[in-house]
Amino acid sequence: MSKVEVNTVEPQCGTTLTLGGSGDTVALGSGASQTGFGRTGTVNWQTGSIKTGTFTAVNGEGYFCNTAGGAFEVDLPAGSAGAIVSVQDYNNTFDTYALTIDPNGSEKINGGTGTILLDSEGEGVTLVYIDATVGWRSIQDSVFSDVGSDYMRATGGTITECGDYKIHTFTGPGTFQVTRAAVGAPDNIVDYVVGAGGGGGGAGCGAGGGGGAGGFRFFATTPLNPQSGPGAPING
Repeated sequence: MSKVEVNTVEPQCGTTLTLGGSGDTVALGSGASQTGFGRTGTVNWQTGSIKTGTFTAVNGEGYFCNTAGGAFEVDLPAGSAGAIVSVQDYNNTFDTYALTIDPNGSEKINGGTGTILLDSEGEGVTLVYIDATVGWRSIQDSVFSDVGSDYMRATGGTITECGDYKIHTFTGPGTFQVTRAAVGAPDNIVDYVVGAGGGGGGAGCGAGGGGGAGGFRFFATTPLNPQSGPGAPING
C-alpha cells in the first residue's frame, strides 16, 4: 500500500479537484472528521445511543428518544446558521410521556421564545437554525401513522383492541372493509357475532300478545360451546 503525505492538494489546472474514479469509494480514516463540505440537510442518526433522559443535542445529529420511563427534555446547542438537529419518538410513547425541546438561552424556535412539546404518538421533528429572528425552524414534522404488521387491516364501526385482536362494533348501518390482507391465509378469517333484540309486546284492551324473542348468529374459529359449530344460530 502506498502512502502520500501532503498538507495541501490543489488541481494542476482549472478549479476542479477529483478524488477517486467512477465507482470508487472515498473514505475518511477512523476517528477523522471533515470540514468545509457543508451539509445536505440531513443528520447522522445515533442508532447506537437511544436517549432515555435529558441530554444536550449536537449539531448534525439525530436522536431516537425513549420516554417509556418518563418525560424528559432535549437541550438544543447554541444556534449557528445551518445547524441541524433531529429527534424522533423511539417506540411511540410521546403521547404518554412527552418530549420537551428547549432552545439554548433566549434563542427562538419557529420565531417564538420558549420550549416546544412533542406529545403525539410517534412524533418526530427536524430543526434547522436560520438566524436570531426565527431561530430554529422546523423543516419536517412527522406523526406516527402505520405500524408494521403481518395481519389483516380493516375499517368500519367503532374499533377497540383486546390483546392481539381488533373488534369492530356496529350499532347501526355501516361497512366493514378489509384494506389489507394478512400474510398468512389462517389470519384472513373474520369472527363475527350478529345480535338481534326481541320485539315489543302487544298493547290495547284485553291481553296483548307477547314479545318476540331475541337471538344472534355467530361464526367463530373456536366454537363458543361444544353444542354449536361455526355459523350455527342460537336463539335466546
